Order: sequence, then structure tokens, then C-alpha cells
Amino acid sequence: MLGDRCRCLRTVGAAQCIAKRVSSFIEIASTTHEVGSLERFAAATVEERAQVIAQGVKSTLDQRWVAPAFAEAWCVARLGLYNRSLSRHSAMAVIGAIEAFALERPTCLTRAPTDDRLTG
Repeated sequence: MLGDRCRCLRTVGAAQCIAKRVSSFIEIASTTHEVGSLERFAAATVEERAQVIAQGVKSTLDQRWVAPAFAEAWCVARLGLYNRSLSRHSAMAVIGAIEAFALERPTCLTRAPTDDRLTG
């Protein structure tokens, strides 16, 4: 049971770290309204993931891989919205989901879930 609790805490901590990194990226990238700038931001996230993979990260669940992947998806959705390669509904769904995760920091990410089995 304690092992489950520790895994949960690591997962919550990783999610918080990912949310913080993606939030920082969105805050910077959202200041631009030029397609070329968004394309450069997206390319930078692809490069960051490539560097992480070159360092030996093999899991797509690793936070070093996930944060740039979320940032890239956000950029691609914004670009798809601008150039109409994605429907408005699809683009806004992706953008909204990533921003909700990264910017609003749901309560499930701000504290560890309680487990009555450990306290009772």
C-alpha cells in the first residue's frame, strides 16, 4: 500500500512539473500571432524531444518527453486554427485541453490524493 502511495506522489509531482513547463512555454508562445513564429516554436519543441531521446529517454511517459510533446501539440493546434488545416472545433478542443492542464492546474495536481487505508 505504501508503494502505491509513493508511486502516486511521484506521478502527481511529475504532472505538476509537466504542467509548469508547458505553462511557461504557452505563456511565451502565446504572445506571438505570426505563423512563422509559431512554426519556430513548434520546431523548437520537436528539437527538444529529439535531444531527450538522444539522451536515452525511451518512454513516452517520461516527463522530459511529455512536456515538449504537449507544447508541440498546442502549437500545431494553433497553427491548424490559423491556416484552417484543422476544424475550429478540433483545434479549440486540443488547445483548451492543454491549457486547462497547464494553466489552470487542476486540484488533482496541487495535492496528493488521500487514501483512507493509510490513515485509518
